[in-house]
Amino acid sequence: MPIARGPDTDAAAPPRGRGWLAAGVLLAGLLGIATIWVVLTLKTDRACGWMALVAAVDYAMLLRLVRYPPGLVRMALAVVATVLTVVACAWLVVAAQLGTVLGLDPLSSALRLGPVLAWEYTRLGFTAWDWASAAFSPMLAAATAWGGGNPRINGRRRRP
Repeated sequence: MPIARGPDTDAAAPPRGRGWLAAGVLLAGLLGIATIWVVLTLKTDRACGWMALVAAVDYAMLLRLVRYPPGLVRMALAVVATVLTVVACAWLVVAAQLGTVLGLDPLSSALRLGPVLAWEYTRLGFTAWDWASAAFSPMLAAATAWGGGNPRINGRRRRP
């Protein structure tokens, strides 16, 4: 027999332990996307802002993969993770580029880098396409993370 659901089940908290699983998966996704983005940027000498769009879709799909309940919280998690990735990658790219000039490894350079210098180098390094991708990526993350997906896969039935 199907379980009766109330009108506020969409806003229900995730099952126990699902929040920690989602946090771990998002952290792993951030490390993976940041690594790929920074290496691509350093190898091509371009900002590779399109990776923000890849990150947005990646976070939405990771949250679906761990079956985090659809709704506002899943959307907010994907948007916050996407914004953090864009900021972290811009910071790490500037740190790596300045670190090679100053003879520092990227981590030491990132810890010594100030926000004004990071912003200035990011502003100079990003093209219009990179800025557009970075601005559109949170909206893409929100749109792809919001939906409930296929009801046969996640066990939810549509209400008449």
